[in-house]
Parts: sequence; C-alpha cells; structure tokens
Amino acid sequence: MKKIILLSIVTLLLTCICYAVELSSEEQKYLSSLKTVSVCVDPDWYPFEKLDEKGEYVGIGADLFKLVAKRTGLKYEIYRTSDWDVSLLASKDGKCDIVSFLNKTPQREEWLNFTEPHFTDVNVFITRNDHQFISDPSQLYNETIAFPKGTSMEERVRMNYPNLHVVVTDTEKEAFEMVEAREADMTMRSLIVAGYTIREAGYFNLKIAGQMPDYKNVFRMGVVKSKPMLTEILNKGIASITNQDKESIINKYVSISVGKNYKGVMIKTAAVFIILIIALMVYHFYKITWLKAKLNERTSSENDTSLLVTSRISQILKAEIKRAKRYGRPLSIAIISFGDVSEEFPADSEHFAAMVKTSFAGLRSSDYAGRWGRNELLLIFTETDIKGAALAFERIYALASGYFNSNGLNVSIHFGMSEFSSEDDMNTLISRADTVLFMSRDDKNF
Repeated sequence: MKKIILLSIVTLLLTCICYAVELSSEEQKYLSSLKTVSVCVDPDWYPFEKLDEKGEYVGIGADLFKLVAKRTGLKYEIYRTSDWDVSLLASKDGKCDIVSFLNKTPQREEWLNFTEPHFTDVNVFITRNDHQFISDPSQLYNETIAFPKGTSMEERVRMNYPNLHVVVTDTEKEAFEMVEAREADMTMRSLIVAGYTIREAGYFNLKIAGQMPDYKNVFRMGVVKSKPMLTEILNKGIASITNQDKESIINKYVSISVGKNYKGVMIKTAAVFIILIIALMVYHFYKITWLKAKLNERTSSENDTSLLVTSRISQILKAEIKRAKRYGRPLSIAIISFGDVSEEFPADSEHFAAMVKTSFAGLRSSDYAGRWGRNELLLIFTETDIKGAALAFERIYALASGYFNSNGLNVSIHFGMSEFSSEDDMNTLISRADTVLFMSRDDKNF
C-alpha cells in the first residue's frame, strides 16, 4: 500500500515537472529582478475576460494567462480599469507591463511587443433577423456597423471597408442593443462572444449573418517594449499550453463538450459552437416567425396589404429619427393621401390591397410603409435624402398607375415629402410633410 501511495506521489510530481517551463539562469534572474509585473485586461468582455463583482480576473483569457504565469513562475497583479479603452491607454502610458489578451495591430505595435498566439476565434456579423446573409461586406452600402470602443476589428474595418459607416459604443452590450433597436445595421464580434451573448441576453431578434472574410481573432499577449526578455519568457509559457488545457478552459466557461476523435481544439470548438448557434438560430427563427404571424393577425392581414398599423409605423419612425440624429444619416418620409376615394376604391377594398401590393413592390427592404389615416399612408425612406425619396416615389407611382389603368379606375392622389434635419423631432418632420401635402395643387392623377 505504501508503495502504491509513493508511486502516486512520484507520478504527480513528474506531472507537475513536465508542465513547468524551463527557463535559463538569465531568465530566472530577470524574473526575480522584476518581482511583480502589472497586467492590463478588458474588464467587460466575457466569456473571454472580465473583472467580476469581487474584482477578480476571470474568463478564458484570464485562465490562459494564469496558466502561463504559473508555469513560468511569473508574479503579477491586475491593473484595474473601468473599460478596455482605459486599459489600452494605461499600457501605452507604461502603467502596466502586460496586456493579457488582445489582437496584434500596426497601431498597437507602436508601443507593444507581441507574443506568439495562444487562442484563435473567427469573427462574425450579428444583424437583425430580417437582414440578408453577408457574404461580401464590400458590397454593402449605406449600412452602419457598431463596435465597442478600442477594438482591433474597428481599426481593420475602417481601413479595408470604407463603404461601411462605423459607430463606436462604450460597451459590448450597447453595440448589440443598437442593432436590436435599429440604430445600427450590424455589429461584429468573435464567434464565441456572439454565441454566448445572443444566448445569455435573449436577443431573439438577432442572428449571426456571416463571417468576416480572412478576419480571425488571433489573440496574443502584449508586452511593453522596454521588457523584451519578458516576451520571450511568456512565449515559453504559451508553448507549454496543450489542446487539452484549452479544451478544459473553454468548457469551463461556455459548457461545450468536444469529441476526442478530432484534431485541433479550435477547429473542434468552432464546429460545436456553430452547431449550437445554428440550433439557437432555428429556435429564434420559429419564435420570430410565430410572433410576426401573431402581429400580422392584429395588423395587416385584415386587408392583406402588409401595411404596418399606425402605432407600429410611428414607433419605427421615432427609432429612425433617433438613429439619423445620432449618426448624421439621411432620412426622408412621404405622406400619401387619396383625394377622391370613390365607392369602387375605398381604403379597405380588394382594389386598395392589390394596388398596395403592386405599387410597394418597388420599396427597398430597408424602407417602411404603414397606415397614417383611413385614406393616408406614411412611407419611411431610410438612408435616403429627399432626391432619393422622390425617385423611389416615382417608381411607386409608375407601378400604381399601371394597376389603375389596367383596371379602369380613376383615382387622384396627393402627397407631401420632407427630409430630416438635425433639429427635427417626429412632430416637425411630419408637420412639414403635411404642409406640403395640403398645399399641393399639382395632384398626381392615375
């Protein structure tokens, strides 16, 4: 029995030794001279890293760093900050020696040396459920992407995709909320963060809409340039991290089970995550479909026009005004009034429903049409100035004209348009369109 116990102790000691990192005498003296190093982290980027309620450093990146520190014998303390931007600034000002978990960028290389990678993850677009799949971001126009401040992806998107309008938020949560509230078209986060956040926060109207081409998160540790030997020591610790180490850490925070018959922990993790996310998206799809069906039962299916009810179009207009005001984006509206509504063309007739379906087929998916009164409709043209709105209205007019002519109907229409200005609220924007509507003497006659 004693022999068995002794053998177990020896085995345990050998295991510990094999995990230890072999440092040169010079490196050991260097670590002793440093005593304690200061480490900057992102306090709000879970499940990668954060400072919890007790101020403890936790997350995937945190555990990877702690493992490296343990195996190299590095003594450290966390330099606590309020957000990621402050952490980066602190490292730039020399207030901390290491940034534990970040991507390498040309800008950051100005003051940091970088270790070898210790974790990788793909980046994905997060959009509302009604957004199309994104296969080529260079083909997107007049769309807004939200990033938490200080991210490397913001820097790369600004440089490589000038067609996208970039807005910056204070926190990760705000970026998601902007997309949910239609104040931004999309955000972009790592696959692990996106899957975790959508699930945990219950963003049932958001989806993963594509992967950023050739943009992987390749996480490293950044070390101030005044300590080059520290970079080499950390590299030795990183080299000791096994796939099993990573599996254990990932499963601790995102609760995924990785099969043992595959090679490459990151490939396996991404595959399992994609399966989980697809299942989540299917669930969200059916839930949203059901909710939309219920909404349509209460709003537009009555006349089969797909028009939004007044309360809903008002809500959307308020949100679009808020977005236009915050980010300086163009926005225009049009109010259409049928001046001489005959008995054969009441606003609840089959002809009216057919005309709406035919005419509004020319609307973009980003535009909206809804009831504004019994014989009035409100159109919202997002990301469009008054000239663009006029062109869009002419397309609607041409389609409506063709319908009326083919059905032998004689109906006149009045319309008024207005373009958003920075001083506008919903009332002033509508009021200008109403003024144009009622003062118009040149009717469109179908």
